[in-house]
Amino acid sequence: MPWKKDEAGAFVVDDKGNPIFVQDGGEERSVDYSAMSKKLSEVNRESAGRKDRIRELEEQMKAWEGIENIPDFIETARKNAESVAAFDDKQRGAEEVTLARIKAATSPLEKKVAELEADRARIVDQYHASTIRSQFGSSKFVTEELVSAAMAQELFAKHFSVDEKGQLVGKDSTGNVIYGENGPADFDMALREIVKNSPHKAYVLKGSPANGSGTNPGGVTIPAGQKTIRRSEFEKLDPATKAARMRDRYVVIDG
Repeated sequence: MPWKKDEAGAFVVDDKGNPIFVQDGGEERSVDYSAMSKKLSEVNRESAGRKDRIRELEEQMKAWEGIENIPDFIETARKNAESVAAFDDKQRGAEEVTLARIKAATSPLEKKVAELEADRARIVDQYHASTIRSQFGSSKFVTEELVSAAMAQELFAKHFSVDEKGQLVGKDSTGNVIYGENGPADFDMALREIVKNSPHKAYVLKGSPANGSGTNPGGVTIPAGQKTIRRSEFEKLDPATKAARMRDRYVVIDG
């Protein structure tokens, strides 16, 4: 990696003691390893907490073991109660009591089941999102070859999901799973393929002409009506806004 050094060959640091990385285009950026390490630790703690909550919900659901379809079980109980309506007049009093008891028993269960299922789904979704986010923060491909991990996550996180087995899966722009030699590609391999086929690759890859200076992307004339943004303005934007400009097909021009 091209770290900035002084004439004596010693590494140059900023006022906070962080080493300075020089990109291919000449731009200098401080690398705060302490902040990166702290953020990764927070993500790991967050993931562990969500795992504990998922296990807790699974323990609560054990009361329903043996019942394959809980909504169907409750519906069957209702129908059985309704069949009591065919009884003669002597049995009507028992029918009303039975219906009242079944309703009193099933109503709280229905509510509890719905709450547990919604809570579990929400926690699983949050855990999956945290898993994907942590991959962008620790990826060697992102660190060494992309301009910004935050911008890469904003643009490409939607291409990743976690399957039923807990395995991270990357998909291309048409929704097809990206495979390696031994099954679904690992994160770096999938992301590399996604970036290679992305219309934004010129702006996310380090050393790309679009991240240098002196020419417009590809050295072509910008057509009339094309949305543009000056490089000086583009570089001031936060990663999420940069990603949004690229999704809106803006072309970065010198100036």
